Amino acid sequence: MSSTEETTSSDASSVVPPWLAFLTKLGSGHSAQKMVSDIANILKDFLLSDSDNAAPETAKQIDNYTFYGSITRSHLNFVFQTIYELAALISYEDAKQEMLLRLIEELLKMPKRVLTGVDGQMVEEGPIYYDVHMEIKHDMWNARHVDEFELEYKTQDEYTQGCIEWINLSGFYARCIAAGLDDHDDDACKFPACDIPEALEPEYNYMPGIDTDFRVMMATQYIVIAGERAKKVMARWWEEHAPILEKKLEELEDGYENGFPDFVPVFEIPPGQKSLTGTGDLGMDLLGSVKAARMKLRELSDLGKERLEKVDVLDNNEEVAQKQESVENVEVPDSIEEVAHRRESVGMVDVSDSNEEVIQKKESVEKIDVSNNNEEVAQKKESVEKVDVSNSDEEVAQEKESVEMVESISNEEAAHTKDE
Repeated sequence: MSSTEETTSSDASSVVPPWLAFLTKLGSGHSAQKMVSDIANILKDFLLSDSDNAAPETAKQIDNYTFYGSITRSHLNFVFQTIYELAALISYEDAKQEMLLRLIEELLKMPKRVLTGVDGQMVEEGPIYYDVHMEIKHDMWNARHVDEFELEYKTQDEYTQGCIEWINLSGFYARCIAAGLDDHDDDACKFPACDIPEALEPEYNYMPGIDTDFRVMMATQYIVIAGERAKKVMARWWEEHAPILEKKLEELEDGYENGFPDFVPVFEIPPGQKSLTGTGDLGMDLLGSVKAARMKLRELSDLGKERLEKVDVLDNNEEVAQKQESVENVEVPDSIEEVAHRRESVGMVDVSDSNEEVIQKKESVEKIDVSNNNEEVAQKKESVEKVDVSNSDEEVAQEKESVEMVESISNEEAAHTKDE
């Protein structure tokens, strides 16, 4: 190996990652607050660790840390602020972003804490990690958001670095959404809902360059990393925007592959004013990211259709099952208990009647029998009286004797019925 190659190799190995340089500076002890250097060194050791238990152990270490003998809100603010600063400095493709995500998950599992104010008095008790994390997350998104107006006070290199860090941070937000870390936050998906349309729904032609590149890269990472989760959380938004996103991604893929149309400036820059058009190279695979996002959109669309088909099948199966159950239940014999109960009820019908009802029934029967007998006798007497006078006295006597016998029998039957 030549001396030139040795020098190049040595320089490459001596390059310190931005996140490590950041933590090393914070942990150097030059800070006026001991807490800053302590937390920085805790996070530095965590990111350099290869232990499977690094995240839960570091979370406990942070939770047990006290500043002047107690845990303070400013301490937790600094913890989460530093985590999000690190996420911006670590590439969206780096596994260390996943480590930061695991650490936040473990911190959010910590029990309720009593926080004290500057005067040493208790401020509040509750799941404070959720509150602080949500607050810092939104603050960092607002603070890190990039636009061309920063070129008024930044150099092109500073602007390019800001774009890179914004892409990294957006990738980390996408990881948090995909992991369901922000399910308790109703505004968690406001980030992709704002940043994706800004990149993929402009009504004007794309202007080639970093101003387009960083927005496209940011939007495609949201789709690739958090697309499935975002579709569930903001289903209506996704349904409305997905066709537009697909069309724009197709346009961008053609542009990055075959070149964008010539861009005609809308206005000329007045003399003496600085151009707000960014220049520089992100050093990222824009075409690959656009293709991956298009593929993800198609997968989500196909998955949605497949799920709808499964729902229809399940609905049909449930409907068939209900009909079968309805048929099986027709003329189903009573249970043993119900049959026994009914038999017992039948056997006790007469017994269940009250004494008063029995007396009323007997009295009714007697009245009916007597009424029937009297009516029958009267009819027979009338019949006898109408007997043809041509009958002989003997025949009349026989008829009268017959009537008297009928009366006697009827009276005996009535008396017998009454005894019963």
